[in-house]
Amino acid sequence: MSDKKKPVRAVDVYMDEEKKSEIDHKYSQDKMSIRDLAKEYDMSFNTMMIIIGMIGYPVEPWCTPSIDKKLKYVAKQEASRVKKK
Repeated sequence: MSDKKKPVRAVDVYMDEEKKSEIDHKYSQDKMSIRDLAKEYDMSFNTMMIIIGMIGYPVEPWCTPSIDKKLKYVAKQEASRVKKK
């Protein structure tokens, strides 16, 4: 029987600056694999690969359309925020 992971949205992790910087540091500096990062953050390998691609690292070609779609969503969300003066 497969080990079910808790559903995690790649956009939510990407927009969380603390988690994003931790993942970036562990992937680039500590040379952790995507599979190890997925286990540590309790998410699927595919979701972690998309997050890594959103951060800016080269990933498998199959996830490029998903990365582009999610980055457009993030840009739209950031553009629609109301800034307080």
